[in-house]
Amino acid sequence: LFKVPGWLERGISVFLVDYRGYGRSEGKIKRGEDLLEDARSALRWLNEEKSIPAQKIILYGESLGAYPAIGLAGSQKFAGLILESPFSSVLEVARVHYGRWIPEILVKDFQMKNQELISQVKAPVFIMHGSHDEICPVEMGERLYKLAPTPKELYVVLGAGHNNMAQVAGNAYVENAYQFLAKENGFG
Repeated sequence: LFKVPGWLERGISVFLVDYRGYGRSEGKIKRGEDLLEDARSALRWLNEEKSIPAQKIILYGESLGAYPAIGLAGSQKFAGLILESPFSSVLEVARVHYGRWIPEILVKDFQMKNQELISQVKAPVFIMHGSHDEICPVEMGERLYKLAPTPKELYVVLGAGHNNMAQVAGNAYVENAYQFLAKENGFG
């Protein structure tokens, strides 16, 4: 929630989504595609109920949220895609923490192969990652950056881990992403 005031101060409205089983949302995530279905439902609500077209929406995916954000960003043109501490795939994250011996079958319902999806994105891409991310190593964000279409920008927050990027980066946490997207979309 550290990011919300920074975006509001810059005149950007924020719509937060609780995936099923998170926050006050009911249900349970049984497979990775459930996250994408929830994101599609939220997008549909913004489009139909609030009449906000995709071209005016900046998708923001933090950590696990990178998967549905990348998935949506490949479906149509958006104003931008911001990824914070993204992972390349669930299997790779599992192998970082539990060793290379982890078989793919253990994550068969949670593949979430962001590195295979990012090339399909139809939006300017801003990736921020902590240099000392202990959950999703910075190399994952760097790999996604290399595979992302242009325009794109990578912002590595020196000394930041997975959960303290806002505190370490300070004002630059929102400002760098805002400036990149303002330049690409002609606002600001």
